[in-house]
Amino acid sequence: EVRVIASGAELVAAVGFEGNATPEVAEFYRSKLVAALKANGMACSNEQEFRINTFGPLYSLKTRQNELLVKVEV
Repeated sequence: EVRVIASGAELVAAVGFEGNATPEVAEFYRSKLVAALKANGMACSNEQEFRINTFGPLYSLKTRQNELLVKVEV
């Protein structure tokens, strides 16, 4: 059985990418995501604010998976 329960939710937009999430890489994806939102008539709550989720072991030969998220204004 699967349930979806919304509680204290926020609306975010996310873009996934592989590799190391350096400041330069984060800025590249943040600017692309903000531009894509604007192109679709949406806006960020704060264009300079973002979060990054990283998945996978830090010291591994496998490529790390990442998500960069920005809060979308409703």
